[in-house]
Amino acid sequence: MFVMMSCPGREDVTKRTNASLVAGGLREWTGPVSFFSDDKRRGQAAAFFDVLRVAEATSGVHTLTLVEDDIAVAKNALTYISTTKLEEDVALTSWFYQQIPATRPVGHYFYIDKAAVFSCNQAITMPMQTIRTLLASDILKTWKDRHLGDMIFSRVMPEANVAYHFPGLVQHTGVGRSMADTPLEFVTPGGSPTFVGEDFDAFDLTR
Repeated sequence: MFVMMSCPGREDVTKRTNASLVAGGLREWTGPVSFFSDDKRRGQAAAFFDVLRVAEATSGVHTLTLVEDDIAVAKNALTYISTTKLEEDVALTSWFYQQIPATRPVGHYFYIDKAAVFSCNQAITMPMQTIRTLLASDILKTWKDRHLGDMIFSRVMPEANVAYHFPGLVQHTGVGRSMADTPLEFVTPGGSPTFVGEDFDAFDLTR
């Protein structure tokens, strides 16, 4: 299942993001595709939790790929994401990666870290077991913050594994630029210096 989250008043942003997603393979996505808007302005956290409930209630859904409305993706990124074998024993996979590793691997790679330090929902994939664990938690049921839904993973399942894809196939367009025009030593808060760029074909990582 693929979902993009947004809210009213961001039509220009979502239009730009949707164009990038289409170039990234959105129309070829296998499985349900939907746009979730926080029309009642309840906040990011409530909207995110509702998306989890919709995914759990949708027949045949085994994984949820969720993106925010202010991103850009590499060419064929969604096709790559939907066909790439995910790491085992991982509760969450992030396609947005902000860090510059000391050793840069050739091709593609997953860096594994604990959910205790996870805080970026820009573009993630999670299995149904993770969704069920979050929805069953007392922490989610008593969540009071309107935003910061990204932090639910670190609070409910801090010892779970999170896999980060390197290089990044997703850029947070709210801030930051692509790897193509940003020195790798420069990190813009909120953006990723590891993003390969929208013109980069994600399948070049496997060729």
